[in-house]
Amino acid sequence: MFDKGVAHILVETLIAFVVLFLVTRIEGKKQLAQLTFFNYVTGIAVGSIAASMAVDKSISKWEGVASLVAWTLLTLLAEWLSIKFSRLKGPFQSKPSIIIKNGNIDKKEMKKNRLNLEELGMLLRMKDVFSFEDVEIAVMETNGTLSVIKKSAQQTPTRQDLNLNPLPTGLSVPVIVDGHLMEKNLVESGFDAKWLLQKLRPHNVNDYKEVFYAEITPNGQLYVDRMDLA
Repeated sequence: MFDKGVAHILVETLIAFVVLFLVTRIEGKKQLAQLTFFNYVTGIAVGSIAASMAVDKSISKWEGVASLVAWTLLTLLAEWLSIKFSRLKGPFQSKPSIIIKNGNIDKKEMKKNRLNLEELGMLLRMKDVFSFEDVEIAVMETNGTLSVIKKSAQQTPTRQDLNLNPLPTGLSVPVIVDGHLMEKNLVESGFDAKWLLQKLRPHNVNDYKEVFYAEITPNGQLYVDRMDLA
């Protein structure tokens, strides 16, 4: 005769599997390498709840489903708030950190990211960079990966080999995000609101709210992506 306890576990496992499948579909399609630490820990919590729901008889299936749904809704709410309100990004999302700038290592940023020289060297070697001297900018991303821009003379093929002047190097700076002016970024880039509005006019933009995203490129040009008004 089929054991009732086994049947109960199979039913609970099936329910947990279906709910977990739906939850992961709702939360999105980010790959593991794209997840922030917050997303990663939340995923572990959701998986633990599903596992407990399947084998722990003291937890009813409805309690397990309620907990999974609550975790999903709270995660989605946190992500929505961080997207909608830029000031709330700090509590929910870490920010990229510039570890190396103009070839100089920022020791304070290394300390903040709990990174030592051996680990930094390993991350650079994974980008085919074998000397700190060859790095123009290195940025520690929110998912723990390192983005590297080599000095123009060290790029492949090198500008020196082609007898060409070095290209401008650096990072593009966002100045408008979801209709909101990033005034601090604009000022730090050496520009002002008057310059920005002049650059926006050729794009038929008269108000920041019409812009979904705009950034100043390393060569001083403005990239603009307008709001989808359809």
